[in-house]
Parts: sequence; structure tokens; C-alpha cells
Amino acid sequence: MNSAPSQDEINNFCTAAQHGDIAAIRAALDEYGAGIIDEKNHIGDNALTWAAWNGHLEVAALLLERGARIDDKENNGKTPLMCAAQRGHESLITLLLEKGAGLAEVDNNKRTALLLAKDFNHDAIAQIIEQWPEKRRLAEQKKQAADKRAKDTANARFKKLKDQRPSKPPLKKNPPKP
Repeated sequence: MNSAPSQDEINNFCTAAQHGDIAAIRAALDEYGAGIIDEKNHIGDNALTWAAWNGHLEVAALLLERGARIDDKENNGKTPLMCAAQRGHESLITLLLEKGAGLAEVDNNKRTALLLAKDFNHDAIAQIIEQWPEKRRLAEQKKQAADKRAKDTANARFKKLKDQRPSKPPLKKNPPKP
């Protein structure tokens, strides 16, 4: 792995993300790893921003898997979530939200991803973003309930096994010595 990519290599990496060239993205990540993943091209955008802007789900997923910063901003202050919201890429919105993208982030014009979705008439995306906090809360409650059921089931099985175990015979006292 080389230590640091050149600006030309960073530009090529971002262009690969812009065009959805997953093979080129993998090759650059294999060569440079963390040394390239969040680097910005000559206009101030990184690869995840380009993938989100152009709707390249597979590229975005790989970049996130390899450690890309999910809320890194480009020159206009937009995060990848904002880019996907503005452009109407529903599958990317879902991926970014599932991976923890910030809903409260604002761009240089003080717009959130929700406002961008509404401004660009992406009503379905605006609805996903609006409902996301409640959806996460419900998912967490469901997970906690499932965890409790699993724990209760395990405890019941343990108690049943414990109750079925034959009891030990009483200990005999040694007779007194004469």
C-alpha cells in the first residue's frame, strides 16, 4: 500500500465514484486504503459525495464499508445525504440513514437534507427522512423486545433443566469415633 495518493490519483478516484466504476474504486482502496477514501478532488468533493450525487449505491456501500466519513461535507457544505436527497436517490437515502447519516446537518445555505428533498420535489424522500427518527425508535423497541424474549426463553430452559436434574442424596454423617 502506498502512503499517499497524488492529487491526480484522488481526482481519478472521485471520477470513478462519479461514474460508478466499482472496479476502479476497489483498486484504489486496495492500493491506498484510508489514505484516499475521504480525500477531496480539485473542486472539493470526495468519492462518497459523488456516489451519492449520481446514485451509485454499490460504490457508496463499499466506501462506507471501508470507513468513509458519512457526514463529510463538500465545498457547498452538502453531506452525501443532502446530495442524495437533492437528486432523488431513494435507495441511497435509506443506506445513508441506516449507516447513521446526520439529519440535522445543514449546508452553506442552512438547508437540511429534508429541505433539499422538498425544494427539489422529491416527496417520497422527504417522507422517508421525516419518518426516519420514528422508524428507528420502533426498530429499537422491536429489537429490545426480541432480546428480552430470547433472554426469557433461555432462562426458562435453564430453570427447566435445573428442575429436572436429579437431586443429590443427603450426605451421610460419619459415625462418631469410639
